[in-house]
Amino acid sequence: MLTLKLNLLSPQKKTKVSSLVRFLFTKEILEFVIFTCALLATIHLAGWLILTNTVNDLVASTLLINREAPGHSQEVKRINKTIKDFNASARDFLPLSPRLLEIIKALPPDIKINSLIISRSSQSFVLSGVAETRDSLLRYQKVIQSIPWIEGVANPTSLLFQKDNVSFDIKARLKNLPAAR
Repeated sequence: MLTLKLNLLSPQKKTKVSSLVRFLFTKEILEFVIFTCALLATIHLAGWLILTNTVNDLVASTLLINREAPGHSQEVKRINKTIKDFNASARDFLPLSPRLLEIIKALPPDIKINSLIISRSSQSFVLSGVAETRDSLLRYQKVIQSIPWIEGVANPTSLLFQKDNVSFDIKARLKNLPAAR
């Protein structure tokens, strides 16, 4: 099929219309380019503002970290010292309960203990109390002398002049117990 080209315009008008069409096309392309550039500039400006705020936040947090870091460092040092002290005390730990049970089981009913002092640092042992009779005190002193971790048991002889209700202080040294640091 043949296409019919009928042109009723004069060649002069035809040129003007053709120029007008080219002008309008160029105008629309320029509008599109300007709109695209404006959109890209807006996106670029928004990105710049976001990046500026992010950098400012990073700088502020860095300053806060630098300001708070010494405090955290001191707290970590304090905690580490506490842990070292705790570990050091655990090294010196020695269960005294079995040794106390040994003393208590050997205690006759007619002797009352007022105080018991065990000092690992000075390796000393002091037992204070009241015995109903002098004989029960002497028997208990022999029992304490037979305990393997106590040596050098001493009792003032002036107390042995009393026959009843004898107050006593038995002093001794610890043997085979590591000294506390």
